[in-house]
Amino acid sequence: MRDGEYEDYGSVEGWLRVVSRYGSLLLLVDDPLWDLPVLCWAEDDVAEEILALSGRRAAVYGPIKYRRDGSPVSIRAEELVEFPPFDELPGYEQVRGIL
Repeated sequence: MRDGEYEDYGSVEGWLRVVSRYGSLLLLVDDPLWDLPVLCWAEDDVAEEILALSGRRAAVYGPIKYRRDGSPVSIRAEELVEFPPFDELPGYEQVRGIL
């Protein structure tokens, strides 16, 4: 099996970086789990949302191509979920009593 032959639907989380806007939008998702950039293509229906989230953390959902070791190679964006910035997340003092 060559890299990128296995495909499944899922999500990739990380920081979005816009690379090119030629035809469809091409960007990178800096995935901290694998410490690798994942290529991401987006059609016009989600392109504006992605451009607004450039430089932010988000989850990108869609068909993902994987390497043999299970790390993602690329994803075609169908849906996005924005994550709050780290400075807006609660600190340990605020969540201490939850558990």
